[in-house]
Amino acid sequence: MTIHSAVVDGVPVRWTEQPGRFAASLVFRCGVRDETFGTAGITHLVEHLAFAAIPVPDHEFNGQVALGITEFTFEGAPGEVARSLAAVCGSLSALAEGRIDEPMLARERAVLEAEGRTTPIPAEIAEALSNHYGLAGPGLAAVEEKYLDRLTAADVSRHAAEYFTRGNAVLVCTAAPPAGLRLPLPEGPRRPLRAAARVVARGPAEYASGGTQLVLSFQVPGDQDDTAGIAPLVCRTLERRIHEGLRRRDGLVYGAACSGVTVDDHSGLMVATIDVAPRNAAEAAGRVIDELRSLRDAGISPEEARRAAVRLASDRAEPGAEQDDAYQTAVAELCGQRPWRWDDVAAAVRNYTPALTASLLADLDSTLLVGLPAEAIPEDVDARTGVVFPPRRTEEKTHVQGRTYKRGLMARFAGVPEDTRLVVGEEGLVLTLLGETTAMPWEAIVGLEREPIAGGAEGITLYTRDAFQLGFVSAWFRRGDDAVTQIRSAVPERLQCIASPGAIENPRGSSHATS
Repeated sequence: MTIHSAVVDGVPVRWTEQPGRFAASLVFRCGVRDETFGTAGITHLVEHLAFAAIPVPDHEFNGQVALGITEFTFEGAPGEVARSLAAVCGSLSALAEGRIDEPMLARERAVLEAEGRTTPIPAEIAEALSNHYGLAGPGLAAVEEKYLDRLTAADVSRHAAEYFTRGNAVLVCTAAPPAGLRLPLPEGPRRPLRAAARVVARGPAEYASGGTQLVLSFQVPGDQDDTAGIAPLVCRTLERRIHEGLRRRDGLVYGAACSGVTVDDHSGLMVATIDVAPRNAAEAAGRVIDELRSLRDAGISPEEARRAAVRLASDRAEPGAEQDDAYQTAVAELCGQRPWRWDDVAAAVRNYTPALTASLLADLDSTLLVGLPAEAIPEDVDARTGVVFPPRRTEEKTHVQGRTYKRGLMARFAGVPEDTRLVVGEEGLVLTLLGETTAMPWEAIVGLEREPIAGGAEGITLYTRDAFQLGFVSAWFRRGDDAVTQIRSAVPERLQCIASPGAIENPRGSSHATS
């Protein structure tokens, strides 16, 4: 296969000769991982505004914001696609220069709210990322767009000028670029993936998942490492072992999927999601962990490697595989990553040795997190030992001096646990609930959500950088309104927002960390 190259207006162009209609993807190295908790959704807003300022194309088009990239795709006659590419680039340039129509900005904010919550990757994988990396970088994949109404024209302009530039883009086509193609983007440098810091100090640990699947995740080497080439082999082998053993033989699970997520140059995340009844989640988790340890310690059998090689060859023969190679190579180059083409992975499978799986899975036990569906966590679970492993915990300090707010009279009748107590001081706050005490300094708070409740009370949810939530209702405490006033004065106003109804959960649900 030949991947052709050119440069148009300073933008690298990559293509293979594919039959069928002409298609082009303009890809920028910018995704949700480049936002903050307080600016979540700004990349999505830029993508919407770029399209909103141009005539609606008569051919197929789409925009998508992923974890580390944003792309604009067009499919149709070459001349039509060329005009649309030039128009969207001109629109992005206008945004970067601050030429933003305020009514359009307000309208597109409303459109995003109507679109509802979206995640750049499956929700269970996004949640695993947030539990490993906190509410920053790749962990932002699980964050809702809570502050759209706070994003100003100046915010949008800065974001567009920083990321949506010719130096931070690549164009991938299914044929040579049309004659006369223009890509009038602003100047700007390449923005490689930033290194991401994990927030989990030690493992294994567990957390309460917001979904219905059992999720196991752990750190693996990044794409620059030679072992990354056998990651697809390990994933397929694990899926097959789960299907043959846990489903066909024991009827314990329905299905499983395993995949990898690139985090930065030197690290990634491997995530296994399993469809299982809540009553069987703990046993299934233990069995899958046993299989992973077996893969690490004993390796993959020759027969399993042979099966994977046959499957890989079949996939390689599928129509469009060459275009996939061109796309993956171009995006890897854009992100500053090592490209893994079909032939590279095939070579890694042919040259497989057990030492490779030992290296790939070396950090399994020390970084393993198990996400359990809430229904799989008994109400009387021991908060110290958890269901499978001890719960993931915050590493923040546990002693804060300040004003103490004890449980109020009305809270007793509402079923709020007797030990509930809140301390608010100059350095931070401490919430005690169900025998657990969690302290957070103010600098660890990345967001505050308020929910008005009937009777004048107010629900408060605090989001921390390590992806923990502290939630309570002012009516739980004597003079709880004063506590809310104290907290709101300590958290910057720009990090405060009004929640959708029902944000405060039953207090029994807070014994496990959630993202």
